[in-house]
This record gives sequence, C-alpha cells and structure tokens, in this order.
Amino acid sequence: MREFEQLTQGSMSVADYSTRFTRLSRFAPALVMDEESRCRRFELGLSSAIRVHVTAHAFTRYSDLVSRAKTVERDLGIQVRAPTPSADQGPSGSRDQGQRKRKRPRFDQSAAASPPADAVPVWDPAPIAAVPIQSRQPEKRRCFHCQRIGHIRYNCPDAGRPRVMPQQPQFLQQ
Repeated sequence: MREFEQLTQGSMSVADYSTRFTRLSRFAPALVMDEESRCRRFELGLSSAIRVHVTAHAFTRYSDLVSRAKTVERDLGIQVRAPTPSADQGPSGSRDQGQRKRKRPRFDQSAAASPPADAVPVWDPAPIAAVPIQSRQPEKRRCFHCQRIGHIRYNCPDAGRPRVMPQQPQFLQQ
C-alpha cells in the first residue's frame, strides 16, 4: 500500500506508469474506491509536463485519462530512455561507486522550444531593474518631498524645509 501511495511516473512512460498503477492499486482499494478518485490519484503521479495538460479536463473515466496522457506524451515528444547495462553498471555488475544515476525523460527540442497555445506569458522585471535610477529620464522623475518633477528627494532643494501639506477641510462635529 505504501508503494502505491508513493508511486509517481518518474522516468516511466505513461503506459508503464499506468500498468504499474493498476497493478499496485489492487493492494490499496481504499485509495481508489471509485473511478474519480482513481483518476485524481493517477493525475497526481504524472510528470508535471503531462499533468498540466490533463488536469484541466477533469476526467472521470480512468481509461480516458490514460488515453489523453499517452497522447500528450506523444505530442510533447517525451521519450523514456531504457537503462543500458554498460552505462549504469561496472564490470562486476554493481553500480559505479555506489551512486545511482537518475533517468530523466527526453524532450523533443522542437516541441519544447514553442510554448503551448494556452500558456500565459510571465512578466520579467529584470530589464527594468537593470537600469540605474540616475539614468532614467530625469524629466519624468517626481520628488517625494516637494512633488515637483525633475529631481528626486535626495537632491531636493527644499529637503531642509518642512513639508507643507494642503489643509484638509475639517468636518463639523455635531
């Protein structure tokens, strides 16, 4: 049951993940009591690249969800590398120096280069922050002290004088 709770797609293909999910779910029937809870748990284990494309559909049939996830995987060009004995194991068959190598899905560069049609552009503040404040257009800078345009408070000629605030009308108390 614990293995099922911790199951994620990782480097498996959607087909392999689905097969393993189905096999392990037999040992945890309380976690997948109905088709909808089965779909939600399967979605949570999908890789984020695929999950983002299937969660919006709110599938209620497991077979539809798996079918869509396979389609997304194919469309994104995600390829799972099969482990090769020569790359992961030393001459004696044991792992190189006890370190585990992680397998990651490979993405088709042409598919990864263009964002999805429904992607929201993210504002990047770096270009604005990179310009020093002194070089920004001085004719548009407004002083926080005297409210005049053309300088900032640090260079305000009236900085030594107290600020004169316009009088607010006082309401009569009844």
